[in-house]
Amino acid sequence: MAKTVLVDTGPLVALIDRRDSRHAWASAKMDTFTSPMITCTAVIVEAAFLLKRTYNGLENLLSFIDEGIVEVQNPYPKKKETIHRSILKYQNISGSIADLCLVVMAEEFPSCEIFTIDSDFLIYKDSDGNPLPLISPYKS
Repeated sequence: MAKTVLVDTGPLVALIDRRDSRHAWASAKMDTFTSPMITCTAVIVEAAFLLKRTYNGLENLLSFIDEGIVEVQNPYPKKKETIHRSILKYQNISGSIADLCLVVMAEEFPSCEIFTIDSDFLIYKDSDGNPLPLISPYKS
């Protein structure tokens, strides 16, 4: 069974923007995935903002969704209390809503890994206090 990959903003931007310093790393990692990456609406909004000046950036981001490379979910309606608690828990590091939605989503996919270039994910923990499984250049 393929492992579920939750994708954060950074790798999406790096995959689409060939000038991004992490483009080659993100592309090599994505080539190993055997199922669509899953993300949340907040990640797509962040990525769209960051890609607005990249040639065909927004079009390519939407193509990732339309072609089934990325599946978008919205955990907020069902998990808003948990997301709010996470925001309070991590307010000292200014955790973004996108990050914290992925942290909450990781509880829904017990065998997932989070594909990220954000070192804040080294700080975030699951509900049992364990480090999150990451696909990251910072992973030890």
